[in-house]
Amino acid sequence: ELPSLHRLKVAMLRTGGERDVLDCVEVRFGLRVVEARGREIRLNGEALRLYGFNRHDMTDTPVLMPAELARDIGLLKDLGANFVRGSHYAQDPRFLDLCDEHGIMIWDEVLGWQNTP
Repeated sequence: ELPSLHRLKVAMLRTGGERDVLDCVEVRFGLRVVEARGREIRLNGEALRLYGFNRHDMTDTPVLMPAELARDIGLLKDLGANFVRGSHYAQDPRFLDLCDEHGIMIWDEVLGWQNTP
């Protein structure tokens, strides 16, 4: 419910005369331990019951707007979900970030499932 998120910023600098920044990336991350013990799923040592849904991008446009992504998170939370399964394609990184911010676990589907012989 209340994730503890951290930021990491890594920069590649030019050495020598001037210390110019050649490249820089910043990522947000959280640390957690997920394990299965018997019939229990545990998150950071606490038993967890998953309540969730499958999710598809249902829109007339090729890209969902931030408000639509936030609406999906709101619907999940209103229904008591703490888990969502992203279906059959790469999930929008903005949606994954929102899940992190709201403490929703996500199962990101393996791509290419239709290409099996």
